[in-house]
Amino acid sequence: MGTPEFAVASLDKLVNAGYNIVGVITAPDKAAGRGLQLQQS
Repeated sequence: MGTPEFAVASLDKLVNAGYNIVGVITAPDKAAGRGLQLQQS
């Protein structure tokens, strides 16, 4: 799991406080597991 779950709560609080969020940057998807399937971050 690339992007920590706590980031969602932080972003939620910023939006609820009236901040205008214009973008969110995350890590690129990576191959993981035995079949090396792409996993979303």
